[in-house]
Amino acid sequence: VVYVVVAAHRDRLELKTWWFPIIGSVPYKGFFEKERADRAAAELEGEGFDTLVQPSLAFSTLGWFDDPLLSNLLRYDRVSLASVIIHELTHNTRYLPGQSAFNESLANFVGYRGAVAFFEARHDAEGARHAEQLWHDALVFSDFLGKLVDRLQVEYARGIGTAERQRLFRESQAELRGLPLETNLYRDFGEGDLNNARILHYHLYNDQLVLFQRLLDRRHDDLRA
Repeated sequence: VVYVVVAAHRDRLELKTWWFPIIGSVPYKGFFEKERADRAAAELEGEGFDTLVQPSLAFSTLGWFDDPLLSNLLRYDRVSLASVIIHELTHNTRYLPGQSAFNESLANFVGYRGAVAFFEARHDAEGARHAEQLWHDALVFSDFLGKLVDRLQVEYARGIGTAERQRLFRESQAELRGLPLETNLYRDFGEGDLNNARILHYHLYNDQLVLFQRLLDRRHDDLRA
């Protein structure tokens, strides 16, 4: 329903940001028409940025308006649908202006753990199991991505070249394909072309997810607490 444009510097892990009222500084810009998103990405490429045009399933107006449940979401399985809805409702509940990595990673955490709680409350063992699988994969991917980002920061600091960068990207994708993932949630990251924009965009949504899980464990699985 929305196309998100992301841009990052090619020689370092730094996202371009845009500033908007209410939400503050954010490292992405949304478009309702793909042609406009593609044009914006092409302009940014011409300025020397890595770019990504990423379709978005849904969006939140942060509680300012009633967010619609759009028909495109109804193509997804019920567990994915539940996690997306709870993800977006989390933005309506808690949003820190200018803190995109925290906001998106928090919403991912609450979306998956909220889906587990939702299906458990309905005594739907199959749905709860699938939601647990999605969260398991999110944790595994978050750990993998955090290590990749750390390694890239070191390599860029020493002046890595384009050929070395592409080799590192290919090696990382091969490593991802060997991880013990239980779903296809991150398959496109292991198969599509990588650049800094794609890596940092995924990192926004999966930044240190294990910290949220540790806090949940300390609160004895009480998500509200």
